[in-house]
Amino acid sequence: MKKVIVLGGGFAGLACLVELSRARVDLELHLLDAEKAHCRITRLHQTFHTPLQELLTPFNEIGLKHKFSFHQEFLSFQLADLKRWDKEKRLMLGGKEHPFDYLVVATGSKPVSFIDRPGIFGLKDLRQGRGMAIIENFCSKVKNSQSWVTFVGGGATSIQALFEAKNALENNGYTGSIRILTSAAHLVPNLPEKFHRYIHRRLINERLEYVQHMTYLEKSDEKLLAEDVRTGMQVYLPSQITFVFSGVKPSPVQIETNSFGQVLNRNISLQNIFSAGDCSFFLSKGLNHMTAQAAIHKGRLVARNILADLRGRSLAPYSYREKGYFISLGKADAVGWFGAKAIMVKGVSALALKEAPETQFSLFLGGINTYGSPT
Repeated sequence: MKKVIVLGGGFAGLACLVELSRARVDLELHLLDAEKAHCRITRLHQTFHTPLQELLTPFNEIGLKHKFSFHQEFLSFQLADLKRWDKEKRLMLGGKEHPFDYLVVATGSKPVSFIDRPGIFGLKDLRQGRGMAIIENFCSKVKNSQSWVTFVGGGATSIQALFEAKNALENNGYTGSIRILTSAAHLVPNLPEKFHRYIHRRLINERLEYVQHMTYLEKSDEKLLAEDVRTGMQVYLPSQITFVFSGVKPSPVQIETNSFGQVLNRNISLQNIFSAGDCSFFLSKGLNHMTAQAAIHKGRLVARNILADLRGRSLAPYSYREKGYFISLGKADAVGWFGAKAIMVKGVSALALKEAPETQFSLFLGGINTYGSPT
């Protein structure tokens, strides 16, 4: 019986395991992850009002349904380790030896770090389920209507967190001001200008301040230091608490693969080690963004290529194209595109389209193939 080990139980890792399980091939499947449960990280902005537990599904529970064994292990390695693992067909983690026939590295991404000081929070805090507690604690202490809450970053994560936190703050009696600060010329710079204009109008309607061309430097006491990217001028802005969402990076490192998902080491493919998800970069025409959408399709393709290799068949290249992208703007609004970036969808329709991929993946984990053939 061939043994497949997957490192990382995010969207890519689970998509790979479920695809392998569905194939009804006699395989021994194993998942290694540092956490005990899969977290729907695309919904972390909701933890300002929703308990984190509602976004978690235990790996043991998923493994029972899809016939894989779960091992809780801290995943730490370097690129040099992969070449050695491929040669020896085993890896060492947590003082334990794990032999394998195929290894899939799907360790995902982690937030870009910042100096940790009182009054500053980020994605890591939401991942730990602290969103509601941060808001409640802050509102219980701040009585001054002149106080400020700042969100740093003009990307989707920061914008979604901003609108969810605003509702949570107001529900806890907050009467102060809220701003979003970004170093870019407009919000979501990877999308056309009309998306920025729509979100900007929503900020105005919600009485949220928008500060552009300013990069965050540090926070101290009840203010933050920012610098104008055009002039270099530094200014202090009042901010009792600051949420920094400065993006994510591959964890522990970015792993380059060939078009089939096999890891490359000095341009040589490691035949039995694949990678998928945010930590991977496929040398292909397929989508390489660090999104759940790309991670799922990479994970499923890698699974199909492992099955093809077992059967002595040709491997398939990764060619998945982005189908759409949506940003929620609170509980009753969203904006994004579907089919083509020129086609903007907003309001309740956009919110429904944003929720559809979440439902699709949940059904996939439940045993229903909602994706068709991987690409």
